[in-house]
Amino acid sequence: MSGYGPAHLLALTRLGRLSAEIPEQDGSAVFFLIPAHVGRVVGSSKVSAGWGRHFPYYEMTDHGAVVTGGDFVHGRPLITLAYYFWTKSNLAAYFGVDLPLRYTPHDYRLTATILKESGRRLAQQLRLRRFAVILGQVHDEAQRRVIEGVRDALVREGVAHLDYTRLFDTRDPRYRLSELDYHNSAEANRTIAMRLVKDLGVPR
Repeated sequence: MSGYGPAHLLALTRLGRLSAEIPEQDGSAVFFLIPAHVGRVVGSSKVSAGWGRHFPYYEMTDHGAVVTGGDFVHGRPLITLAYYFWTKSNLAAYFGVDLPLRYTPHDYRLTATILKESGRRLAQQLRLRRFAVILGQVHDEAQRRVIEGVRDALVREGVAHLDYTRLFDTRDPRYRLSELDYHNSAEANRTIAMRLVKDLGVPR
């Protein structure tokens, strides 16, 4: 399924049409999570003030329920506007600072809860054997802290996860598209797929 993060997955499940689009009667569903996905959930300044301003915006109630707030432009206009002015400032351009500076336990819990609710809805619409979140590779300690924050939140929410952060050496250029483009190469995707087949117990 297409999308840019956990919020898009939940939005797709809420459309209620997956059973008509996915004919398989049995299988597993996985979500491949990267550190940048947390910023797309909470609407960081680089996301909500630019290309992701109309991404789904979700909030969490005091009881832990996920509720929709529209998108970042309409759901929290003042914060998004402030982020917009921040991204246009010389200070932001000089230091390359993305807001918020750090993610909070609430941000990690929101991300995990969105994934938990997505898994629940997927199970309602499809005949799933399991739903799991793959923790993707990290390239520095800051990204590792983000993934660890999500991992801990997933554990607390009871969401199954597979930790692939150390599956291969991310410093090896074979595993990215180019020296400057850190998206997965075909070799990286093959390595992930082979490990996933093994972890899910899929017959080959």
